Amino acid sequence: MKYAIFGTLALMSIFLLFANSSAEVGADIIDKIKLTDADIPADFAYGVLPDRVKRVLKGNPAQLDRAAIRKVIKDMELYPGGDHTTVLAMHAAVIAHKKNPHDDDIVCYIIVYKDMKSAKHEIEKLSALVGANKTRTVMVTRDNCAVFLFVDEEANFHHIQKMAGTITARLKK
Repeated sequence: MKYAIFGTLALMSIFLLFANSSAEVGADIIDKIKLTDADIPADFAYGVLPDRVKRVLKGNPAQLDRAAIRKVIKDMELYPGGDHTTVLAMHAAVIAHKKNPHDDDIVCYIIVYKDMKSAKHEIEKLSALVGANKTRTVMVTRDNCAVFLFVDEEANFHHIQKMAGTITARLKK
């Protein structure tokens, strides 16, 4: 009897471990965590997209369709070795200094992967890029979601650090 109880408790513990470790977020997380007008630093605004980018992004900020996800991850190689087929949903925001609205001074991508296995593999690739560009990139993750922010100029790095903090707080809610 003692072994039956111990066995049952062990199986329940394993089940709970796997149930908690495979929590996945859905595409609706994007609406919860995306940047708002209030999150954009003073002297910055959503940028004006050049015609070549308007073919990919339907607006700014924008939820990306399948073709745009493929274009950004595979063709434009957002991060080395990125696999667009693992992405469930993606959002992009291009932020520019008000003095030059056609620039892409700050860019924020929110990527929701289809499952935890894909997310783990893709986030490792994204982490390598962030690690190699520590003074210009920040990444925030939760489960199968990654938020990737980057700046053109290191002088603006503190802005994406603040944005990452805001997004992290939203992810915890």
